[in-house]
Amino acid sequence: MVRYEDIRLSPGDALDISYEKYPNARIKEIELELEAGSYVYEVEGYTDEKKFKIYIDSISGNIIQSKEKVLKEKDIEITKESTSNIKEIVNRVLQEAGANSQLQEWSLKTRDGIPVLSIELRLADSQKAKYRYNLTNNELLIE
Repeated sequence: MVRYEDIRLSPGDALDISYEKYPNARIKEIELELEAGSYVYEVEGYTDEKKFKIYIDSISGNIIQSKEKVLKEKDIEITKESTSNIKEIVNRVLQEAGANSQLQEWSLKTRDGIPVLSIELRLADSQKAKYRYNLTNNELLIE
């Protein structure tokens, strides 16, 4: 099983891979999820004609799968700059959660024009914990 610390690709790297496949794309969501013992980036975005979802291996950077659909509406874009603090925040949350806590997934979406990072952990006692951060100011959101 791959540990979070073993991930070689940053969120920005995953965006770069998406832009290589879809030049001039705008990114709507990026997520890192533990699937079958390995962390996979899921990048969702759109071009002028279609929307897409790409699954990227977090170690090798290989595109595992790519899906496309005809675009119906435009969403607010996630930029590479808005992903720059994700690893730092996830590491801080993991450290505060204590030993034997494991990242299950994180996702970055825009809500009312604000980039919001959602983090889901499995704690040492097998309980789940969820956190949401406003990435404009890196503050924890209370919901």
